[in-house]
Amino acid sequence: MRAETEQDTTKNEGRNAPVKNSRKILLKSEFLQYVREIKDLKFEKAVIFDKEGNFLFRMNGKRNNIDFRYCDMFLLQENIFMHNHPRGGGFSLPDIRSACALNMAGMIVATHRFIFMFFPPEKQEHFAVSDYYKILKCYRIRLKSVPLSKRFRPYDEIWRDIAGDLGYRYLKIRI
Repeated sequence: MRAETEQDTTKNEGRNAPVKNSRKILLKSEFLQYVREIKDLKFEKAVIFDKEGNFLFRMNGKRNNIDFRYCDMFLLQENIFMHNHPRGGGFSLPDIRSACALNMAGMIVATHRFIFMFFPPEKQEHFAVSDYYKILKCYRIRLKSVPLSKRFRPYDEIWRDIAGDLGYRYLKIRI
């Protein structure tokens, strides 16, 4: 499996900056092994890493979601959550809400063809609840500006645009 960077969008003094955490993770040889493990499954499955990209544990889900047990919520805090989307498409609002509510260090989605990464701004170690409200507001504004046909299917470019607007770090990689 060969991974090629398709888009890398962050704002840092008006220019695109590298996504540090995602680069660390991509350099770990076992990362793509975990991507291969989950990307084509018919149900959602998660792999959790610490901030340095070291494997911590796995979680099994259902066809379209992963339910968090109460104890899972503590284990996910300040860690990186990677999961698959069996139907394809990048992040969903519930993905971003979970990342913010649980103070995750990053959110990664693996699909048949792409890896999507979303991380907090460079100077912020993890997402915060307040991030969700900024992201949601920008999401709603951005969604109003796209044609109606794009609003009812996965629209991955919106996350690139939100990252650029608000200083979050986004990466989309073709696999």
